[in-house]
Amino acid sequence: MSHPSHGHSDVVPPQAEASQPKQAGKGLSTWERERIRSRAFAMWREEGFPATRRQEQWGLAQLQMIKSYPAG
Repeated sequence: MSHPSHGHSDVVPPQAEASQPKQAGKGLSTWERERIRSRAFAMWREEGFPATRRQEQWGLAQLQMIKSYPAG
């Protein structure tokens, strides 16, 4: 199955960032937000670039990042 070429393999479309929950970025470092953005983009790409599910993908990416922190 081929996917449309978007030219930028690590760039989240502006509408995806605009649809992030407003509180999602509070208290996060630039590195953490970038890590979440990259994971959300990967999910978007893996799912075939759907026009829906942006907030769900962002939330899942944020949860995956939080779960990856060592307990302590």
